[in-house]
Amino acid sequence: MNIVSYFWYEVLGRPYKLARTVDEGTGQPILLIHGLGTNAATWQPLVEQIDKLRFHIIGFDLLGFGLSPKPSNRAYDVADHAKSIIASLNRRDRKQKFIIIGHSMGCLIASHIATVRPDLVSRLILYEPPLFADSIEFRSHARRKRLYFAFYENLLKRPSLLFKYSKLVARVAEGRMVALEPALWLPFERSLQNTIMKQQSYTELKTIKLPTDIIYGSFDLMVTRAEVKKMLRENKFVRFHLVNEMHDVSPRAAKFINKLLKQI
Repeated sequence: MNIVSYFWYEVLGRPYKLARTVDEGTGQPILLIHGLGTNAATWQPLVEQIDKLRFHIIGFDLLGFGLSPKPSNRAYDVADHAKSIIASLNRRDRKQKFIIIGHSMGCLIASHIATVRPDLVSRLILYEPPLFADSIEFRSHARRKRLYFAFYENLLKRPSLLFKYSKLVARVAEGRMVALEPALWLPFERSLQNTIMKQQSYTELKTIKLPTDIIYGSFDLMVTRAEVKKMLRENKFVRFHLVNEMHDVSPRAAKFINKLLKQI
């Protein structure tokens, strides 16, 4: 790192710019935000289906993943991820409103961008969001949250086991998922702890005033949907959908998301 970059990123703490690995089509802009431990390639089944004459599709590898910078001095919380995405948009991008499509952790980043920069967002499509509310009002949800957090904390204590498991998942997903490598452990660990486990997404989505589609997979064991529909029932901007899928941007899931885009 040269002296200018050091001063810009380390001293001033300016957000890192990300690798723009998806940039296809023309027309209404779509911003794709991938989930934890993977990269923008996870969206390929959807990119293949979207009408490139109608939509301009943009996707970045998130901070710490794929081809993007992997700094060791970042918290990798939702603000870090969101700021890096916004900083990576060029001048033309910033004059437009995006349909933001998020997967898993990417949904939390998407809802945060919509909250802090509503001028950049026209619609949210959130596929498999790991929503966790800090409220005893929703007992089933609170119970599931404790179970999932205990699972996450157990994973963080066993990185070698997680590396083996991620390789198996990557093989099953046939290239749509990326095997977690030791070099990605720091951004993975901090993103899990600071973006997923310390989130405000429920509060953001409870009051959001943008058309928002939340999609869950009926076979997904990676996130809980217990009482989420009940939690957000008062927000008339939010719609819920169920697709027969696991925690994966599969061709079937992509077809469902693309169907929603065709209705816009």
